[in-house]
Amino acid sequence: MSFSPFLNQSLLFMILVLLISYYLLKSKLKTQTDLPETLPDLLLNAFITGVLVWKLTPLLSQPELLWTKPLDLLFLQPSGVYIGIAALASALYLIIGLKRKRTAYLCLLDTLIVGITLVFLLQSLFFWEYGKETQLPWGISLADPAIRYHPIHYYQFLVALIGSIWFGWKGRAVIGSGEAFAFLSMLWGFGLFIISFFAQPTVIYFGLDLTQIGATLLIILGYLCSSFLRKTAS
Repeated sequence: MSFSPFLNQSLLFMILVLLISYYLLKSKLKTQTDLPETLPDLLLNAFITGVLVWKLTPLLSQPELLWTKPLDLLFLQPSGVYIGIAALASALYLIIGLKRKRTAYLCLLDTLIVGITLVFLLQSLFFWEYGKETQLPWGISLADPAIRYHPIHYYQFLVALIGSIWFGWKGRAVIGSGEAFAFLSMLWGFGLFIISFFAQPTVIYFGLDLTQIGATLLIILGYLCSSFLRKTAS
């Protein structure tokens, strides 16, 4: 589903995550003076860098577009691989800009994972995603009402709801401690891994599909962050 050729679902999702993260960073700067004041702008620049890389990566496989159909770059929807390249470019921009400042890293990670959770909470209500066929009563139908499918968006909503309730209980004071990233990463990791068994399978690598690989990485990242926080606290 697209709102316009320039604002597809993926881009809208990223913009909303950016806005929430930007707001959380701005509010955190008012109470935590050791954070660099340029942190929100650094996040904004990293986002712009990622979007530009995302939109221009099709040139890697179709360089002729630059001189034959340059305007088509605005309308192309790059694949998941290109999104990964764009995310890596944004991450490198942040790593260079932050210059190993640990508190800023934790603050960014917390705000981004909270932003993703809150946006998923809304997106799951408006963008439907169909999984495998099911006979369960909460299954949803397409053209044939006799055939039901797992409502993957509702399952994602439940995970996002748990994360949002946790964040509401902890409050914005948790931002910058790394606790939000540790907990929500593991929550999303386990949640998405379970959901993947009801979703339509994607490309399989080493016996796992892309969702399961991403979920496993989230679990590992969350666990490593939690272990790091425990070590620094002791």
